[in-house]
Amino acid sequence: MNWLLAGHTVGCLSLVTQHKDFDGGFVPLQKKLSAVRAKVDVENEPQPDLLGKETRLQRLQVLAHSAGMG
Repeated sequence: MNWLLAGHTVGCLSLVTQHKDFDGGFVPLQKKLSAVRAKVDVENEPQPDLLGKETRLQRLQVLAHSAGMG
């Protein structure tokens, strides 16, 4: 019976470690996503002319590339 309890204890400790590892990776990712959202929101204003639209497209492409999406 003790071996069963020991197995459950090891399993629980493993889950706790996985949870901490996830939290450690999630927070920086969430910050990066928030920064990307803020930049996209700035670019979301209507552009009346073609030059403005092309410039915005280039900025968004650079942003997507730097965020690892392109």
